Amino acid sequence: MSDVFISYSRKNSDFAHKLDSALTAAKRDVWIDWQDIARGEDWWHSIQTGIDSADTTLIIITENWLVSEVCHRELEYVRKQNKRVFPIIREKVEGDLAIRVKGTWVDQEWEQRARDNWKYLRSVNWLYFDDDTAFDAAFKDLLTALDTDQVYVKSHTRYLVRALEWQQSSRDSSFLLEGDQLEAAQAWLKTSVNKTPEPLPTHHEYVTASDIAEKVRIARDKAREQLIRRFRQSAIILGAAVAVAIIAAVVIGQQYISARAEVTSAGATLQQVNMLVTAAVNQQVTAAAKVQAAEYQMATATIEQGNAVVAQQTSAAREHNASTEVAVAGATLSPVPPTLTAVALIIKGAFTQQDIALQIANASLRMNDKQIAAALQIADNMVADYPKESLAYIGRGIILDNSGEFDAAIADYTTALQLDPTNATTYSNRGLVYDKLGKLDESIADFSEAIKIDPQDTEVYNNRGLEYYQQGKLDAAVDDFTQAIQLDSTNTFAYNNRGLVYTDQDKLDAALADFTQAITIDPKYMQAYSGRGQVYLRQGKDDAAATDYTQAIQLDPTVSNNYYYRALVYANQNKNDAALADLTQAIQLNPQNETAYFIRGRLYLLQGNNDAALADFTEAVQLNPEDVDAFYNRGKVYHALGKDDLAVADYKHAIELNPQYLLPYSDLAYYYAAQGKSTEALAAYWRWVQLNQTNSTTADTVSQDKIPFTTTVQMTQGLTYNIPCEGKVGQLLQAQAAASDNKTLDPLLILLDPQGKPLFFNDDATSDNTNSIITDYALPTDGIYTLVVSYAGGGSEGAIQVTLDLTSTDAATPSPTPTPN
Repeated sequence: MSDVFISYSRKNSDFAHKLDSALTAAKRDVWIDWQDIARGEDWWHSIQTGIDSADTTLIIITENWLVSEVCHRELEYVRKQNKRVFPIIREKVEGDLAIRVKGTWVDQEWEQRARDNWKYLRSVNWLYFDDDTAFDAAFKDLLTALDTDQVYVKSHTRYLVRALEWQQSSRDSSFLLEGDQLEAAQAWLKTSVNKTPEPLPTHHEYVTASDIAEKVRIARDKAREQLIRRFRQSAIILGAAVAVAIIAAVVIGQQYISARAEVTSAGATLQQVNMLVTAAVNQQVTAAAKVQAAEYQMATATIEQGNAVVAQQTSAAREHNASTEVAVAGATLSPVPPTLTAVALIIKGAFTQQDIALQIANASLRMNDKQIAAALQIADNMVADYPKESLAYIGRGIILDNSGEFDAAIADYTTALQLDPTNATTYSNRGLVYDKLGKLDESIADFSEAIKIDPQDTEVYNNRGLEYYQQGKLDAAVDDFTQAIQLDSTNTFAYNNRGLVYTDQDKLDAALADFTQAITIDPKYMQAYSGRGQVYLRQGKDDAAATDYTQAIQLDPTVSNNYYYRALVYANQNKNDAALADLTQAIQLNPQNETAYFIRGRLYLLQGNNDAALADFTEAVQLNPEDVDAFYNRGKVYHALGKDDLAVADYKHAIELNPQYLLPYSDLAYYYAAQGKSTEALAAYWRWVQLNQTNSTTADTVSQDKIPFTTTVQMTQGLTYNIPCEGKVGQLLQAQAAASDNKTLDPLLILLDPQGKPLFFNDDATSDNTNSIITDYALPTDGIYTLVVSYAGGGSEGAIQVTLDLTSTDAATPSPTPTPN
């Protein structure tokens, strides 16, 4: 981006070079076209880009500039983009020079453009550079002007450039603002009132689109977070304890095999010791089997009975541990080769691992029974008994994690890694805790370490993919989920999570395939039905979406979002009663769902149930005091209830929250007009037109000899049609806008004075006629007036026949403002 764009005639290149050099020396970035290239579309696109990317346009006013079609084309585009303009007066335009210039314009195709530009230039402040001896002083004034309100002007440029990039990319959502950038843009728009240059409709459209996308993203994030949390919880508590117990059992088996091999290699003289070891291990296996049976009994009987059996069998297992250690110790007292000592240590280590596994299982059972203090005591005792065993810290880390003591859990996992830095599971567990603390970078680092140690662990890829997903690194997330699927083609979690990412990337067909595959693998996987329902909803396949959300609800009736999204489907299908029932259920499950209150309020409003709608909108604004939509809709309810003072207060509050929010201005204008407050009504209607305008068309100026004037305007959403008209003081203006179909179109007329300020308006001609009529309005001065043809809240589509007439009279007082119905 640049600080200034310089528009000049090539016949005045010497002065343009001088000004450019001075600006460059003053550390200002300058965009100026020095190349004498063909005036094709590529050239014009380059000029437009230069204007868009510059904060301020400098117009070097000379006779040569004023008679240049290209220069006028540049200024016309500058004005269209609402850029700040400083005319640099190199030659004073007065006397014979002014006459000669205006004469040059006559009968040119671009005559009207030149006259409009000249009218505009006369309305802005000039900087005089016509005296070369005073260049330095004039240049100092220019720098001061450039630095005035610099932050605001640069923001105008920055957001315009980004908005145009968004439009040129076919409104690709990746070009929209989000987070802090969006908040900054919204704050900038709020400060733009009465500032120059004003924001364009392009600015408003871009920020509004960004705001809508941000709200959708936040809603999806909330839904996604619920899915993520539910998935991750399934990997903790008993599942983790059982996994540790299984690992310990495998370790015991492997170490026993090694011990047998070493004893055998010691020779026949060790036969007696071998038999003692075999008998001891058999006893250990029997004891472990009894513990496993106790755990099964725990699952099928009462928690008290299961706990008692586990305690009894654990005690017995420890007795067998002790007797085995005695037997081995007794054997080592005999004069045997030193390898037997190593055998004893191996088996003793195996028994230690199993004892820790049993204590972890016992503590996990207490956690399931909500006996948190008891579980933590078992874990503390376990670490006290085995302060040098990494598995003990891993076990206590699991218990602390599920107790919500995340920092303490991380400390234990860190100690475990210091004791055993090769344990991939420890890295993975610590990564999950970092996620709960919102430390996504640390979580990703731990998952990455786990993958280095064990690159075949599908769940770690899945979990790291979820972290990338939360960071918005969607391609990295897809890569990890894809790797998990390649390692395990039945991994429903990976298919589901990749489907979520594809949905966010608008790759809906790919998302649909992944959710469907997850359902094929596990027909009872609730999250996949919910995700596929979201895809169908976005594709407009409401019946399929409703079916999937219904299936998700049947699988788990406690998930609020499934009712919420099914309600959206029902609302699309005009099944409002079913939608209301689902929204009510969603609110019961999640009373903090502000959007559910808002949508239910809208449905109540459509049904005429104003009291219920009022209650819901009030709840919505209490949950989110920044929700302009909720304040506006509550104002609509107050109006329907005849409480206009409260309605106006809500409309005004919505505008205070967001001065660019369109809807309240129309309602305020209507209210003020009904109260006979013409000035306030005119201001509100004019603001409505300005904010609503996304496309503007200006007719040729209607001169006195073309009166009366009639035309037909094809009105569409966001269009304003401007009719410039030559008027003389004292003439009476008559204008009418008649719609071809009042059911789809509600015309609005606003008359602007020669300076572009609103003078007069009419919305509805009578209480039963929504056409617009201005009758006998006395023009206060000579000049070019503008009749703005637009529409009000009753409809925006259709043809409007516009008639305009002026009659001479001595009257000089404007007609009173008509009162709309």
